[in-house]
Amino acid sequence: MNETHKTISDIVAYIKVKLLNSYPEHEIENFSYLIFEYLLNYTKIDLHIHSNEIISNSIVKKIFEITNDLKKNKPIQYIFGKTEFYGLPFKLSSNVMIPRQETEELVNWIIKENSKKNIKILDIGTGSGCIAVALAKFLNNSTIEAMDISEKAIDLAENNAKLNKVYVKFYLYNILQHEENQMHTKYDIIVSNPPYIKESEKSILPLNVLNYEPKEALFVPDSDPLMFYRAIAKFGLQNLSKKGKIYFEINESLPDDVKNELFKYRYKKIETRKDINGKYRMVKAYRN
Repeated sequence: MNETHKTISDIVAYIKVKLLNSYPEHEIENFSYLIFEYLLNYTKIDLHIHSNEIISNSIVKKIFEITNDLKKNKPIQYIFGKTEFYGLPFKLSSNVMIPRQETEELVNWIIKENSKKNIKILDIGTGSGCIAVALAKFLNNSTIEAMDISEKAIDLAENNAKLNKVYVKFYLYNILQHEENQMHTKYDIIVSNPPYIKESEKSILPLNVLNYEPKEALFVPDSDPLMFYRAIAKFGLQNLSKKGKIYFEINESLPDDVKNELFKYRYKKIETRKDINGKYRMVKAYRN
């Protein structure tokens, strides 16, 4: 496609043809809206009203690059370097997972149950900081801390806290080594969306996840898929206040396994909850 004298209508048609064999038509249409919003701050209505407007060659070139990345299944959130979570803006990089709707539901559960309390919360495996920052924003009387094994994730999460004008204390910490590096802080809530996809489940993942999202944030060995839940449960025995709570996002195929693991460490009132798609994706439990 020649880069000279291209209208919005021409570009939208180009995007559709380029991606036709890679995505459903409704998703391609949405990509077009997102691209013009990102590059020119145009709304859907603007695209229709100004469909004959000539786009500068520099913008056309950027659209070609974005479309080529989409053709390679690169997530649009990584292409733009940003996303939205729980109504808040977040910077994003390929060093962290893309925040998802299921995690928003987990955050919503915590906020609804604890909105009138002044509590101390720890987010384990914070990634982009989406859970911690959202909790700090909407539970603004509480103290929020977060940890991750990745320095790059911590740097990004700190930037996201600043972006959303909240304070979260971040730690570089490996939860799998908590017994060697013990902490002595008591929390009212521990929350985590840890790695929980089994290696054997790789084949069912879409390419945009498998090829681009950080594998260390996704996968656990089939031989021990509960390794992070076990570590966090044991950590909670030492670092949760009396009657403190743990909230987890979980693999939809392992709700009973996670419940049994928590029961093994004497957690009580263990509750699983379905997400909007009717799948068991969340667990809450109380420390004895």
